[in-house]
Amino acid sequence: MSEQMWSLDEEGRIFELLKSVVENRNYVNVWQRSTKNTTQARGVIKDLDRSKCTIAFSKKIGRDFFVNGETLYIHCEGIDIIFKKENFSADDGTVVFKTPTKLLVKEKRRIERLRFKYQDFKEVEFSFSKEGTLHKTKQMLIDISILGIGFIAPKSLAANLEVGDVITIHMMSDQKLEAESFKAKIVNRIENEERDKYSDDYIKYGVEFEEPLEIVIYQSKDLVAPKTQRKNSLVPSS
Repeated sequence: MSEQMWSLDEEGRIFELLKSVVENRNYVNVWQRSTKNTTQARGVIKDLDRSKCTIAFSKKIGRDFFVNGETLYIHCEGIDIIFKKENFSADDGTVVFKTPTKLLVKEKRRIERLRFKYQDFKEVEFSFSKEGTLHKTKQMLIDISILGIGFIAPKSLAANLEVGDVITIHMMSDQKLEAESFKAKIVNRIENEERDKYSDDYIKYGVEFEEPLEIVIYQSKDLVAPKTQRKNSLVPSS
């Protein structure tokens, strides 16, 4: 299983993730680092709304346990999200801060995404409906697997293409699709560590196919021969 961290800055999606932490009663680990030691405590999100988040700790801590003005790191177990806060207020056993507007999500994949180079010039063509209007577009592929793809698109597309939207894929470079088209879902909009490579005018989208493909073919400039990935390479989820 492969893992990577991706950055999320959609406030609506962030709030839904934090709500799931509350509903599932996942533990939250909070810590501060200094040159001498690391101060840490464990608890749960006690109160949450779109403006404020309160963490209550399992063991009582002093008001000065965490130093205001120094970065506070928060890791939510279960769905593996991490964020940090510089400004917060602490009381005996709790810490309160503004609900985050940006966080990191650890994505666990059952199978590797094969990443393209910019110079490969691979494309995906898809269509989607928004408010009764059918849109059809072609964008640059960033990665691919039998389970999904990543692509970049201009920010101008962001108003019409959101997380949760269903798209119909018609073509992907090098792929012999089993049907003329098939459905997929936008699962995230990503600012990852290589975004500056494509400029700030673009957003990376993560897509999951409705059904895994039987096979994908991966061709890149650095490869002597193409790679293949097959549906029977899936491993059970843990």
